[in-house]
Amino acid sequence: LMWARKCVSSCIRFKRQYATTNWKRIERTPKPQVRGEVSVLTYNILSQRTTDPFKLYCNHEYLDQNYRRKNLVEEIKSHNADVICLQELDHLEYLDHYKIIFGDLGYNSVYVPQGRDPNLVRGIESTNAHGSSIFFRKDKFSQVSHKSILYPAFARSFTPKILSTKFLNFFTRMWNIGVIVLLEMNDTKEQICVATTHLFWHPDHEHVRIIQAHILTEEIQKLNVNNAPVILTGDFNSVPNSGPYTYFKTGHLPHSYKGLQYEHAALIWQDLNHPLNLASAYGTTIGEPKFTNYTGDWNGTLDYIWYSKPHFTPLSLKQLMNKETASVEVALPNKDYSSDHLSLFCVLGLL
Repeated sequence: LMWARKCVSSCIRFKRQYATTNWKRIERTPKPQVRGEVSVLTYNILSQRTTDPFKLYCNHEYLDQNYRRKNLVEEIKSHNADVICLQELDHLEYLDHYKIIFGDLGYNSVYVPQGRDPNLVRGIESTNAHGSSIFFRKDKFSQVSHKSILYPAFARSFTPKILSTKFLNFFTRMWNIGVIVLLEMNDTKEQICVATTHLFWHPDHEHVRIIQAHILTEEIQKLNVNNAPVILTGDFNSVPNSGPYTYFKTGHLPHSYKGLQYEHAALIWQDLNHPLNLASAYGTTIGEPKFTNYTGDWNGTLDYIWYSKPHFTPLSLKQLMNKETASVEVALPNKDYSSDHLSLFCVLGLL
């Protein structure tokens, strides 16, 4: 792979075991004929403002912002990805560091702070915000357009209509966001649509994540009017076979689904559907990871790379660490891994 040749020197510099050895090439018969490749990394890097709970088991030195930034940047750089999707990237970290560091490495980027005005540059609010960003290689892509998804802003115009006013009021207090970027390949002028998101975290509020997921797929369709290939990544705070996972995978979720109930009543009056025809890069090849989030009191899979099946096929991906590695210092983060999440990486072939 062209990607593999580009990545070798970077992987050598990044000395953690999984970055240099555990790459899985997907073998298929017959071998798919691809027109090009797009390598994608997604990573919830853990906002600095949410690190305090990890002091229960993580050496405080390893939670220092400068220490963590060095680890995280080196890990991200080692993959040499064409597209990098980050969640929980603090706003000032983006402005003062990540935008500059990755800009010098040849990336353009789009950033949206969570629950804030997407046009915010710097101010009192910005010091207390984290958000999501999409970085893309400017020698490979040009930006056509982008869209910021502040989920509460779409709640009252949601189709089908949400039936519970109480739920609507609750939903509009959720500050989660999504980012969609329409890119054009510099050589072929073909477009691809890349999106990333960070859905609501609380395990008891699956209905919030389902509504957010539907808003995201609707907005992808609105921006992606020419049905370009789609890549959707992020921290979905949803385990495999949950409502949001099923919705992305099958394109359908019945309105009677138990996760769409609120106070024992239906939230909506018709089924949710999308036509994006998505598949999970890991789920369709080696299986979803055992975990992508590993903390002192919980571990499981929350992060995914989705792709549109008619347009892409996975060519290779990174195999993730096992529980023995994740728990060597109780849990994540630790000395070597500076987030409680794992980064996911794959190379997609354009069909």
